[in-house]
Amino acid sequence: MVQLLLNHGADVAACDSHGRTACHTAATHCSPASASAALLCLARRAPRLLGQGAHGAGGDTPIHVLCRLPEAGCLPSLRALASGGLLTGAALGTANAAGQTPLALVAAVGSVAVVELLLRSGASPAPPSPCPPPCRGFDQPCGSRQRHSTAQHDAQQSPKPSACPLGAAAAGGHYGCLLALLWAGASASQLSCSVLEQACQQGRADVAATLLAAGLALSSGEAQRLLLVAVERGDEALLAALLGGGLDPNSPGDAPAAERLLHVALRPGREALLRRLLGLWTDERSQQACRMCRALDVSGLAGRLQANPLLFAVRHSSLEALRCLLAAGCPPGAMPPGAGLPPLVAAASRLDAARTALLLHAGAPAGETDRQGQSALDAVLALCTDARLVQLAAEETQGAAATTERQLLQLVEMLVAAGAPCARFLADHWPAAAAAAGAVGAGNAAAAAVAAPPGKRC
Repeated sequence: MVQLLLNHGADVAACDSHGRTACHTAATHCSPASASAALLCLARRAPRLLGQGAHGAGGDTPIHVLCRLPEAGCLPSLRALASGGLLTGAALGTANAAGQTPLALVAAVGSVAVVELLLRSGASPAPPSPCPPPCRGFDQPCGSRQRHSTAQHDAQQSPKPSACPLGAAAAGGHYGCLLALLWAGASASQLSCSVLEQACQQGRADVAATLLAAGLALSSGEAQRLLLVAVERGDEALLAALLGGGLDPNSPGDAPAAERLLHVALRPGREALLRRLLGLWTDERSQQACRMCRALDVSGLAGRLQANPLLFAVRHSSLEALRCLLAAGCPPGAMPPGAGLPPLVAAASRLDAARTALLLHAGAPAGETDRQGQSALDAVLALCTDARLVQLAAEETQGAAATTERQLLQLVEMLVAAGAPCARFLADHWPAAAAAAGAVGAGNAAAAAVAAPPGKRC
């Protein structure tokens, strides 16, 4: 019927009172199958009509009208137009009165198949250039005589958030459309950090990596917050995507934020995330990937905090986590030197032979003392009472805590061999031994304190 009318001289460009052409009507009122045939017939006769907006219909072109249909209705018609070479130029680049191109329209509703089709047909993933829409009709430009304020002009000149295809997809959480637009070259530099934060909350490592690669800019505080989300989720893939995207876990200027991040990563069961955060990997491929990322500088962090992260690891983390910190260069001694609590004293006071041995092997000074002058050996000997040993044996402990007398003796011998002093213990609990310590040696005196008969033990 359409072809018959055209053959008899019907005006293909005729409009109704709202500025709608026959193309608008075909796209709006026909069924999907017949709409494709009618649109093809009309578009072949006058391709420019596909890019002509109707001032009484919000400036929508026939392509806009199609894109407002459900995907099952619009996709066949769009494919037919694309296969006929008609889905190009003004048909794709024209924006309606709201500043939306057809691509922005379908990105807002999350139709991935239609977005991909429009991109393949040449639609630009960038928002349209800002221009003032007509004030009193689609054919009348805004002139200086019209009474519009500067604020109204500024509002007209600036594209609305929905005018940006990438922003429209992000606002709706349509990650399939978002990825398609980013892969087509859309820039993420104007997007809000909340888009990336939402993706991280949902564990979308692929979206996070693509957004960062597309130029999404973040402040130091935002980067730290997103890394914390990944670590709290226990999501290694997401953490790798964020670090690979250039996020700095060291949080320059905000050492407590970096400390919070490290403490969460030091929780038991998160050793893989801790290794990723510290840049520690054994296989060559992972090492190469880590060299491209920023690692958390635990040595520098200890200096900025004036506290050693090893103290937290000794009290709350696994042995493997403590080993990771030492391998990453965390200083094994007190921070600040000579003033803070030495990690070795903390481990010894918990009668933890495994962590004590690990710290000694890493070079922890055996002679360091806490602010009360108590060394690691002093801390162990102070616990060598019958009542305390019974209590330790009855307590349910974790790791390799020394809860038996034999293990306790081994711990003492380990510290003595490392040269740990016990002057504080001898002076407080065994003055005679303290006086004789210079003659018999501190090690023999310490061993005697442990091996003494029950009634003589301090």
